[in-house]
Amino acid sequence: MGIAVQADQLEQIDFSYPILMSPFRMIVPAAQEKSRLFAFIRPFQPLVWLSFFISLIASIIAKSFITWLYKRWDLKRQLSQQQQATVDNKTFIHYLDYYIMYTIAIITAHSTASVFI
Repeated sequence: MGIAVQADQLEQIDFSYPILMSPFRMIVPAAQEKSRLFAFIRPFQPLVWLSFFISLIASIIAKSFITWLYKRWDLKRQLSQQQQATVDNKTFIHYLDYYIMYTIAIITAHSTASVFI
């Protein structure tokens, strides 16, 4: 059974003072501060983060593939068949690794000088 305040009671009773004092007390845990470890994640919803990482991975793969194709085409254009056997061709994985490190350096605002190998 609950007590509800009605419109006619508001005119007759001053509800700013307590009417009933109960001797019972409730024990609740003290309010704790939230961990700040992942505070940077809170401003965005999970779908936004998922979209960000999917687009990040897609752009890294696309840049690596385009670089690998260009280097392969440029090498074939410049060198004859005999010279190609002696040149060390870098693989797609090499460019993928390079662009992953480059992207991490850009996102974390570190110098990119150590990325260029």
